Amino acid sequence: MPWIALAYLGVLIAAGYGLTYFSGLPMLSEERLFYGVVIGTMVGALSVLLIALVAGLGIAALGLGAALALAAAALAVYLSRSQTGDDLRDLGHRALRAPWRERPWPLALLLLVTWPYGIRLVGRALFLDHGALATGYQWIIADWSSHLAFAASFAYGDNFPPEIFTDSGHPFAYPYMADFLAGALVPLGATLPQALVLTSGVMLLALPGVMFFAGARLLGDRLAAFLAVLVFALSGGLGFLYLLPEIDRGGLGVLRHLPHEYTFMPGNHIRNVVVSFLLAQRSMLYGIAIPLVAFAVLMSALRTPGWRPFVFAGAVVGLSPLFHVHGFGTALALPAFWALSNRRRHWIGFFLPAVVLAAPALLLELRPGPNQEACARLFGVGPCLDVGWLAAKEGSRNFAWFWFTNTGLLIPLMVAAQLIPGIIQSAFARLSWPIWLWFIVPQIWRFHYEEWDNMKFIIFWLLFGSLLAGGALAWLAKRGRKGVALAAAAGLVLGASGALDLYRALDRSLNQAIFINSAGVKVASWVDLHTDPHAVIAAAPVPTEPVLALSGRRLVIGWDWSVRGIGYADVAGRERDLAEILGGGDQTDNQIRRYHVSYVVVGPEELGLGYPGTAGYWSAHGRLVYDDGGYRIYRVATG
Repeated sequence: MPWIALAYLGVLIAAGYGLTYFSGLPMLSEERLFYGVVIGTMVGALSVLLIALVAGLGIAALGLGAALALAAAALAVYLSRSQTGDDLRDLGHRALRAPWRERPWPLALLLLVTWPYGIRLVGRALFLDHGALATGYQWIIADWSSHLAFAASFAYGDNFPPEIFTDSGHPFAYPYMADFLAGALVPLGATLPQALVLTSGVMLLALPGVMFFAGARLLGDRLAAFLAVLVFALSGGLGFLYLLPEIDRGGLGVLRHLPHEYTFMPGNHIRNVVVSFLLAQRSMLYGIAIPLVAFAVLMSALRTPGWRPFVFAGAVVGLSPLFHVHGFGTALALPAFWALSNRRRHWIGFFLPAVVLAAPALLLELRPGPNQEACARLFGVGPCLDVGWLAAKEGSRNFAWFWFTNTGLLIPLMVAAQLIPGIIQSAFARLSWPIWLWFIVPQIWRFHYEEWDNMKFIIFWLLFGSLLAGGALAWLAKRGRKGVALAAAAGLVLGASGALDLYRALDRSLNQAIFINSAGVKVASWVDLHTDPHAVIAAAPVPTEPVLALSGRRLVIGWDWSVRGIGYADVAGRERDLAEILGGGDQTDNQIRRYHVSYVVVGPEELGLGYPGTAGYWSAHGRLVYDDGGYRIYRVATG
């Protein structure tokens, strides 16, 4: 266990705890702690990044970044020093002397359920197995290859100012801060895989608490918030019904090794959020948490006088684009609807810092290139116009049936919570109506080249829909025995498919795989130790290529998703140029000079591309500098 790196994250979390006092709102100490995980790691990582832009990434940058975060937290605590003492006394009273009913049992029960699973889940994401890099979940290889590569570019590749090194020379048009934070832990003694697991683990464990406390503020009901977390975590449709005939045919032994997923199968496209988003797509952990924190503060701000909560929420949102741009957009757009129905000048305190703080990141970093996809567009511009594309892609002609099978009772419970007075004990029932745009608009337009990425909008509808569904279930549960039975039955339908997939995810016999073999780990380490951090390397654009994933070096081009998915236009052109370099041909020397290539890798991944002449050409034209385990690296004379 990399204890120094873990302790450093603890320092940032402590700073985040203190920074919550800038909100001016009374909060439980536990609430401050969970919000502090999000805010502290954001502020700390951004502080370190600003210093690293000038002085490079190292112990000094990490120390100064943490010191800046702690200094800001100390100021917040000092300005609210009377509240600080009251909070600690209240925590002690509730934990030790309060009546049992007043103690934080819902939170304790929630963490008792979610933390053991979360620790086991994230702990198997990456690990070393006899020198090879292995994963417990085959489906995260594509995503985590990019996350490893992004983090390695900061840890080993001196990627400052940040550029999309897997497509050398272009801006880093991706919310990379979660991976920067992981890379920043490497100088503290963490290995790259450990750093990714640690940073994902801290956020994954914080998220249930963040959603619980945010839900309690938005819904005005702790039971509703508790149930909402479970609805979201166990999200899935009616796929569990396929299990019944499978048990009938194969007996209960089927449960030992479930034959397939139950939320992602023919006709079911909405995969469980934990396995598909929170585990696989690391930055989504921030994307979910940031709007929750902002909306919780804003909901309380609407009931209190003064500017501080608005400004605090605006600052949190303004710092978020480099952590998750869809989360930033949601956290900025939904309150715009709230401002229309609740007009007060204090909204300036939210929108002004949110826009001003976000502007540099949006203008300088998040600049996607043109979308080359041929499709119909409104007035010939913008995203692809494709009404109902998601249901049609899965072969469903019935839009309503598609979404019922994919989400079960979620939509009926959402609508009931919004329409029936008294189910939701706050204004959230009314304020949540605009979230349906996050459901409707992405099914009219496809905003991303990669179809699955369009789910990054719909997930926010699912998130806030889970809050509404939790409110509806809590309302039913308070209606007596029949209500409890109805709530339990509805909860079973909502969560059975997701629960099956979460159970299946831990089955090592089904999911464990070698990510990069021991020879690949060794060659990536050699590249890190023996090549210039700014060297450009020609390597196969596949996610299991070790130099691509682990070395942090600049590449002619990375694998398709990591460049096409963020909007770079000329992917096909670069792939042709790479084929010319790896395969050898009349234009090889010209392409090497064009891309300033210093090294060429010839290993199993490169040979597997089938380019004619690869091995023979480079044995004749390159200087062999590494040869072990099936991997050869050639120094390029013209590089």
